[in-house]
Parts: sequence; C-alpha cells; structure tokens
Amino acid sequence: MGFTANVSIGPSDRVTISFFIAVIVLNVLSYFSPLREQLKKGISEGFISPENDNLIVFIDGPLDPSLFAHETFDWGKAAVEALDSWQPSDVKSSSFDWTMTIEGESREKLDAL
Repeated sequence: MGFTANVSIGPSDRVTISFFIAVIVLNVLSYFSPLREQLKKGISEGFISPENDNLIVFIDGPLDPSLFAHETFDWGKAAVEALDSWQPSDVKSSSFDWTMTIEGESREKLDAL
C-alpha cells in the first residue's frame, strides 16, 4: 500500500532506516500544476533523480474544469486508489550527510528540542 522500508547497518553499528511512501497531491482545479512543472524541471536539470519521480503522485480529478465537477469528485477514493496501486521504483536515497560537526565533534542534526 505505497510504503516500503529499508534497514541497513553501517559503520560503527549505526542503523539506518529509510522509508519510502508516495505523497499524494490532490490537484483540485490545477492548483498544484506549477509544483508539478517545477518537479519536472528539477528532473530535467539534474537536481532530482528520475527514479524519484514517482514519489509524488498528482491526482488531477475530472477533466471538466467547473467548480461543481471538482466539488462532486470523490477525491478520497482517488487518493486511496493511488496509494493502493503505487509501487516504488528504484528510489535513490539522498547522499547528504545529515549530521553536523562542531569543533571536530560530530553531533546529530536532529538533536533539537
């Protein structure tokens, strides 16, 4: 159902858990179409790996652009169907190091609060 998890043990017995789940975007009246175009441009320019393209699923709803058609469309059913049918591709995880070093001492970045 649109969810995978990978677990690996790295150097120093550090456990890394990666979760991959689709993000469903309900594109009512094309509100999020500019976001879709930005993501496509990020892929074409090399900022986003093409393998990660399916992590965000856009649901456009009815072709009828009227407000009534979008108000009566079953967005919940469409979202659940999209999650049920979603399959992860060869997702490329980030190669960023999410730790920081202060004066030579490594600290977890998410040590907030």
